[in-house]
Amino acid sequence: MNEGVKAMFSKLGLRTKFLVPVICLIILGMGTSALISYYRAKTALVSAISGQLTQVTESAMVNISSWLSDRKLDVSNWSKQPLFASALKDTFVGQAARKPAAQQLAEMKKDYLYYENLCLVARTGDILAASDETLIGKLNLKEAKHFQTALEGKISSSEVSKSPVTGNPVFSIAAPIREKDSITGVLLGMLDMSAMSKQFVEPIKVGKSGYAYVMQRGGMTIAHPDKSKVLQMNIQQFDFGKEMMAKENGAMEYTFEGMDKMAVFRTVKENGWLVGVGASTAEILSPVRDLGYANVVVTILAVVLAGIIMLLLVRSIIKPLYRMVESLKRSALQVAMGSGQIASSSQSLAEGASEQAASLEETSSSLEEMSSMTIKNAENSSQADGLMKEANRVVLMANDSMGKLTVSMDQISKASEETSKIIKTIDEIAFQTNLLALNAAVEAARAGEAGAGFAVVADEVRNLALRAAEAAHNTAILIEGTLKKVSEGSGLVKGTNEAFTEVAQSTSKVGELVAEIAAASQEQAQGIEQVNKAVSEMDKVVQQVAANAEESASASEEMNNQAGKMKTVVEELVSLVGGAGSGQIEEADSGPQSESSTPAKRHTGSALPVPRNTRNGIGKQLPAPGETF
Repeated sequence: MNEGVKAMFSKLGLRTKFLVPVICLIILGMGTSALISYYRAKTALVSAISGQLTQVTESAMVNISSWLSDRKLDVSNWSKQPLFASALKDTFVGQAARKPAAQQLAEMKKDYLYYENLCLVARTGDILAASDETLIGKLNLKEAKHFQTALEGKISSSEVSKSPVTGNPVFSIAAPIREKDSITGVLLGMLDMSAMSKQFVEPIKVGKSGYAYVMQRGGMTIAHPDKSKVLQMNIQQFDFGKEMMAKENGAMEYTFEGMDKMAVFRTVKENGWLVGVGASTAEILSPVRDLGYANVVVTILAVVLAGIIMLLLVRSIIKPLYRMVESLKRSALQVAMGSGQIASSSQSLAEGASEQAASLEETSSSLEEMSSMTIKNAENSSQADGLMKEANRVVLMANDSMGKLTVSMDQISKASEETSKIIKTIDEIAFQTNLLALNAAVEAARAGEAGAGFAVVADEVRNLALRAAEAAHNTAILIEGTLKKVSEGSGLVKGTNEAFTEVAQSTSKVGELVAEIAAASQEQAQGIEQVNKAVSEMDKVVQQVAANAEESASASEEMNNQAGKMKTVVEELVSLVGGAGSGQIEEADSGPQSESSTPAKRHTGSALPVPRNTRNGIGKQLPAPGETF
């Protein structure tokens, strides 16, 4: 891997070699500084927000706890009024005092807006007087836990629930009413949770989305900015809610309704209410993100500015080097072009000789093949002449046989005609026999019983005559068809005989032509042999020319080597100044093409020598004077 990095770095130009390390160091330094400042700012901000949330939560918890203590103190003080103790008595005086007690409770409710209702409850749980008289006789609190606790002489509070009158969330504080050493009843104050929430919960805001909330024992929400969650959402249905209720006091991060949040929570000791204050983590960290974006922008600007400054400095250093390299490049170019022209001339001469030798070799081979083919054609023509004569003899014999076949076909036709006449005669005889048999049958019928036997014989004779007539008729049809086919065959035989006659004439003419071709092929073979000898002499001359061209190419090799060394030095300097993309000197157009490096073959099969300068690449294209790297 290190070798690869070194190779890649060596390909870079001098300007790039200056710029890249400096810019990388700036990016590394600025990036590290930005990351450190980002994480420090994040830690400090989270710590500050956590402290703020803790302070706000504890303040809200203290305020709610103090408010609850004050409300308990209110109810406790009111329970000591003599009017309420009198109203609890089940006497005429007591009953008379209940109305003034109700009025007193109504006046107290007006002065203390936290209360939804104030009730005077007997030990039986019945409401005897209330600020809202509709509750009298409507509710019985005998089974209520906080009522039972008050009868035991302790001030207690209930869980938050819906008001039976308004439906709002309320909770009750119960204080015992004493007369001498006995508890005669309970003073009950129903407090409106919305009043407490408006005073201590809803005003709490942390940023744009942070808020406070209160849960009672069991996790039911009793105060929340979103009224739809009050007495509807139990926080213990969430994992973070269970953890909160278990810890009672602490801080944690959690996800609620798709939003990451941070919260601090505290528990009110008086009744176990959990007060929490939470805020969006994204909102809390938004200043840190802004700081991160600012750091990125500053880093980019610093890199760009440093790059511009370094570019100007490097350019002032590299310009003189470029001038020196340009001068060396021109010198190397001139030397390379001179040696390239010499090598090109020698190479062209060698190539011409090689091509001529190859052409002559191919020509010689072609002539040898033509000579061989001509001789073979002459032999084949002689054989063909003999075969044509034999074919002519066979055709003549076939023509004679076809003549005989024609005569035979004529004889068969005549015999068939004679047979047809005989068949007609048989048919006439059968017809006459049939008539005689018919007459005999008629005569036998006239004779009666005496001619019965003769009639049977006559009938059989008639049947035989009919069968003979039918057979003669069928035979006549067959012979007639045979005559037609014999006639057609005779025509075909005559046509074939004429064709064989024409073939015999044609084969005779072809035989004459083949004989003439055989004689001409013999003469052509002799001429090709003479041409082949002349080509061999030319090949020797071309081989001598190729040897002279090799000596000329060897003479230019020393100059080529010197030009190659200068070219290597200039390339290294160009690579140092301009990078890998400009590290090679371009090659001259006068150099030989790559195809010329393939040696041609002599007609004897040996390869012609190739000038060594083609292997050194000195014939490649070089840049024109004044051209930039």
